[in-house]
Amino acid sequence: MTETRPPPGHSFCYRYEADLAGHHVSFELTLPSALPEVNLATVRLGRLGGDTNADQMFRARLYAAIGQVTVAGGHADTAMKRLLALLTGDGHFSLVDETWSTLLKLLADHCPTATNDPRLKRLQHVLDWGETNRVKSRRDNVVHAYWWIYEGCGVVRSRFFRDQDGALMIGSMEELEQDAEMLIEFAGRLDELLAEDWPRAMLARQ
Repeated sequence: MTETRPPPGHSFCYRYEADLAGHHVSFELTLPSALPEVNLATVRLGRLGGDTNADQMFRARLYAAIGQVTVAGGHADTAMKRLLALLTGDGHFSLVDETWSTLLKLLADHCPTATNDPRLKRLQHVLDWGETNRVKSRRDNVVHAYWWIYEGCGVVRSRFFRDQDGALMIGSMEELEQDAEMLIEFAGRLDELLAEDWPRAMLARQ
């Protein structure tokens, strides 16, 4: 690293070069004395001189891809709640307002009683499919990430797992599209288990 112009409030800063899966990125990096070390996954990212038009165009694409995953995750979350509300025999969402992990566990708890219930046998297959295809982690890695929202870095996010300092995840727009497709597929498989035992509203064809 070579010394470069310091920003306000710092006596010095450094030029840092990084290769992020084929994207060569150059940073002006400050190193506050209060911190013994710097993890690139935890830094605040900005653009000298302010956002560019290219940054805005990149964000439009990135936000659309993230939005697809977020909407798909909401469909999957709601599908789990519908099915759990049906299986418990109550039908009230207020009684199944749980985290994703808890919903998966509560649904799985119904499966051992599947001896004479084809729906529960199919539910176990759907849950296994979801685990194999990492649907929860796909959703979490999008919703709970700090996204790098500047052109020229690639599709990069910082992810903070429990009891860890942070990790960089480098992906692509295509991978985000696949995440959304997997989550929608998971939601659809769960909704199929409802059959006609849950209210359905159908819009008129235009």
